[in-house]
Amino acid sequence: MRCLGIPTRSVTNFCSAHDTQGNLTIDIYLDQRGQRLDITTDSIWNFHVWNDVWMKRPDLPEGYDGWQALDATPQEKSEGVHQCGPSALKAIKNGEVYLAHDTKFVFAEVNADRIIWLVKDPVREPEKMIRLREHRSAVGKNISTKAVGKDMRQDITMEYKFAEGTPEERKAVERALAVSRPDVPFPTTPTVQVGFESRNAVRLGTPVTLCISLSNSSSRDQTISLTASCQLQTYDGKNVATIKVLKQEVTVQAKSCKSHS
Repeated sequence: MRCLGIPTRSVTNFCSAHDTQGNLTIDIYLDQRGQRLDITTDSIWNFHVWNDVWMKRPDLPEGYDGWQALDATPQEKSEGVHQCGPSALKAIKNGEVYLAHDTKFVFAEVNADRIIWLVKDPVREPEKMIRLREHRSAVGKNISTKAVGKDMRQDITMEYKFAEGTPEERKAVERALAVSRPDVPFPTTPTVQVGFESRNAVRLGTPVTLCISLSNSSSRDQTISLTASCQLQTYDGKNVATIKVLKQEVTVQAKSCKSHS
């Protein structure tokens, strides 16, 4: 693009979503042992790279000139061809996924929610599932380009989306979902939240000790069935092996936190 005189920059998106279903979410389906089911090929890649090009957009309403996302290595076909973009960064940031071109796919790459589903009987009733958890900040981290005139990284995350968890960011997600999935209600926040942390620094080739934390925000004690599955994955989110599965009942007192390792 630079050879044609078009200003261009390389973009790297860490924790880059690959939405294969076009529903703006990364859906992970688990059985009752916590093992992932091959119902969808949605995944989160360690990173994905594309370009931004600076151009006018006379095909769009006024105000969408400037940086446009253009992917020369697209992960999905668009209109029957492996192509992606140009998609205006302003449209991506605001969740205006109805604007051309491929804004919906790029929005998912940088700002999709990760949804965990439980399928109790994958063989006889695969369509019956329970929504277990929603990760709203698992996708689109440290979106980067090279700084102008410097051999340094420049963070451009805020050009692609509002800060995670802010009202503006959630409004953009809701706007995008309202276009793509108008019949899907927004979930309520569960009273028991689950988190993970490592007790020691994680170093390549050394054992890892993980601590599972449970937080109960309700005014009553909660007894839950805790299932944890540790799986080995490749950089593009494909499962290689299951390392360990843990399942047990745990009681978390009202307005308190509990750790399990």
